[in-house]
Amino acid sequence: MAAVGVSSGQTTKVNENCDLAILGAKESDSFISLDNELRDAMIRHDAAALSLLVSYPLRVNESRGKYLIPDPRSLQTYFDKAFVPAVRNIVLNRKRADIACNYQGLMYGLGTIWVNLTDHGYAMAAVNVPDSRSSSKRQTGQVQTACNADSVRAIVDIGDDGTPRYRAWNKPHSIVTKPDFEIADGTEGFEGTGPCAYAVWKFVVNGSNISVESGGLGCFEESHQPPTDAIGRLVIKKGEGQEVSSWCF
Repeated sequence: MAAVGVSSGQTTKVNENCDLAILGAKESDSFISLDNELRDAMIRHDAAALSLLVSYPLRVNESRGKYLIPDPRSLQTYFDKAFVPAVRNIVLNRKRADIACNYQGLMYGLGTIWVNLTDHGYAMAAVNVPDSRSSSKRQTGQVQTACNADSVRAIVDIGDDGTPRYRAWNKPHSIVTKPDFEIADGTEGFEGTGPCAYAVWKFVVNGSNISVESGGLGCFEESHQPPTDAIGRLVIKKGEGQEVSSWCF
């Protein structure tokens, strides 16, 4: 059964917290039409219909990395991988009043799906897939990401309790020895918005916050672009204003 929406007239507001004027839009009907079609495609599990609602290449971010869906044929191939039940439910179980927007676009949930205003209308630009794997089923030692930085080599994998574990060796210490740091009970998720989203694992120890970023490096200012061969970033915050950041290779 197709979703049914009510036209908003010529207002640029989707709801009280989302005014499309921030994107330069003159009305909200065009987005409401896409919202209806997106919900209907999710209900019917219709990859063909969804392929008309996407700005290619569609960026898909997962906790283990990222990939681009370049065209409609590929979208059908990767439909069940990108649009898992958790993603579809975030669209279907939220009301239009819950949709948020900023200068980068509109988001369903906390950035699970991002929609941008393009030259050809509104279209889905990015999908951030929640990690729905059960921690009890994770294999201890399963690698999430690795970082070879200037002064340290670090691995994020799954610890005995099923949560992310951080292990690091200060250079030039060998990885065959005991890690200089081992932190259990980390968290994982996504930060950034739209095409600037990236996977991140966070750990806290002795008042310091350690973040390992991977699967995309977000968006940086022109003066602070990552090296072309960087695969991530290690950020250590030791206190207010005390931050050390290193690229991962």
